[in-house]
Amino acid sequence: AIHFPLCRLFCPCSLSPITFHLFIMKLAFALALALTATMASAFAPNAMPVTARQSTSLSAVAIAQIKELREATGAGMMDCKKVLIEFDGDVEAAADELRKKGLAKADKKASRIAAEGKIAMANADGKTVLVEVNCETDFVAKDDSFANFANQAAEAAASMDGEDVEALMASSVDGGSLEDVRAALVSKIGENIQVRRVAA
Repeated sequence: AIHFPLCRLFCPCSLSPITFHLFIMKLAFALALALTATMASAFAPNAMPVTARQSTSLSAVAIAQIKELREATGAGMMDCKKVLIEFDGDVEAAADELRKKGLAKADKKASRIAAEGKIAMANADGKTVLVEVNCETDFVAKDDSFANFANQAAEAAASMDGEDVEALMASSVDGGSLEDVRAALVSKIGENIQVRRVAA
């Protein structure tokens, strides 16, 4: 290392050109190191421990969970996201909640006139059954979800005895009752849907 008396720092003319040049290089290098260290400490990440969030966030809800819930309930994507976050990703609990909400929506729409719809037919054990299913608009009457429900209702009617609509709605379909399927469809489509009559 090259050392200089303090007084000579302020009198560069007293140094030889080579010595003065080395001195300037060392000084510049020392300043660059100091500046680098200062910047590194200023931009260093906070060392404070991050506390994990207890509740499930929107990003933590997997797409597969949303898809599973939509297929199980027929609810909209945003409704599925909200209820999955509310129940910390528990698909079963979320499905129960959506079914309850669907029943509430179905009850509110029950008084609305449903004069459109279709007649579905099914055969079972040599018996042919016709089921009339109504909705509010011809647009919904052409919807695939509505047509699938009408076919489900006809198939369920073909497998039971009699023509009682209440008994038909209580019949088992996809792990629940036909009424549960109807209520979920009302919640999804937003129209009053009713099974009007059965004819065997």
